[in-house]
Amino acid sequence: MTDNRLIRQSQLIAPALQQAVVLIVGLGMLGSWLAAGFARCAHQVIGIDFDYVDRENLGTQLYSENDIGEAKAVALSVTLDGFPFAPVVSKFHPSYDPLIGPNHRLIVVSAVDSFA
Repeated sequence: MTDNRLIRQSQLIAPALQQAVVLIVGLGMLGSWLAAGFARCAHQVIGIDFDYVDRENLGTQLYSENDIGEAKAVALSVTLDGFPFAPVVSKFHPSYDPLIGPNHRLIVVSAVDSFA
């Protein structure tokens, strides 16, 4: 890890996590903050959410007033610019995605508030 923002923490991160691809489904109260944390230590984070940022999301989620009306995954990709975060706002199946290669461990996190 060469990013200056990560130097202090890089010695605390397990090598397996540094090479992991983390798939987070749901980028709300839990998922948006998990995405920010994993983006600082994993090889790649893929965030999936079909929802849009609303004013009620601002108090507990990693979004600002400028994000209102934007797809959560897209808004989070702007916030995490420079980190390995890939937004997904449509149907997705990880076995078809080129970001998940054979040399990376896949970690799946479900942070959805509903399955609708």
